[in-house]
This record gives sequence, C-alpha cells and structure tokens, in this order.
Amino acid sequence: MKDDWDPAVGMTEEQRSGRTNRKDILFAVGTILLIVLGLPTGIYFLMVSGKSDKDPETAALEGLITNLKTKIVEREDCEPGVKGYYKYEKVPGKRTVDEGVICKNAFMFNDPSPDQYWSVLAHESTHIMQACLGTNLYGSYQI
Repeated sequence: MKDDWDPAVGMTEEQRSGRTNRKDILFAVGTILLIVLGLPTGIYFLMVSGKSDKDPETAALEGLITNLKTKIVEREDCEPGVKGYYKYEKVPGKRTVDEGVICKNAFMFNDPSPDQYWSVLAHESTHIMQACLGTNLYGSYQI
C-alpha cells in the first residue's frame, strides 16, 4: 500500500486532485439556475410590490369597485378644479363605458396623498352605488 493512499476516500491524493467533485458540479448548476430563474423572478416581485403602496382600505375599496366591472382610471387632463368623476354610458351596439376617474392633475405634483385619493374614490363609489340602484342615495342606511 502506498503512503499517500487514503482509505476513507479510496484513492491517492494524486487521483483525488485530478478528479472533479460531483458536488462542485451540482453546486455550479444550482447557482446558474438560481441566477437565471431567481433573478428575473425577484425583480418582478420587487416591481409588483413597489406598485402596491396603497393602504389596505384603499386597496379593498378598489377591489370592490373593480369587481363590479367598473374601471378605475387615473387621468392627468381633467378640467381645472375637478378631482374625479364617475362616468357611465350605455349605448346600444357599442361598448359600455363604466369608469371612476381620479384626476391626478388636480393635485399637487399630479400625485394625490393617500387621504385625498381615498376621499375622491369614496365619493365616486357613492355615484357608482347610485348607478347600481338607479336612484340617489339619501343616507348612510342606504349605503
């Protein structure tokens, strides 16, 4: 038996140094897959989570409105003094327009604060409820 024979590995140091370790290959392949698949996925989730800067109440109200198939549209070309409006037009043979509009140009730097956004959205949701009922809302008991 040679002096450099390692009984735990079953080969000499010379044989071992020239042999590629299987774990090294698996580690390299895993690292490449992590970079190729994980990096774009991580960037996507960072972009998506960055857009979700609204408080839970605003997000819930937006969800209720969009569940009614009413679109929420943010515009920057509204008439001066108009912070938002609800538009519903049903023309036979054409597409129905059903949208709540937030006029971003009515706010400083075209960016309403969360409170301002909520107030306009809540106000326009009242008009959406009026359209659903086909009448006016007269008090909180109807809302």
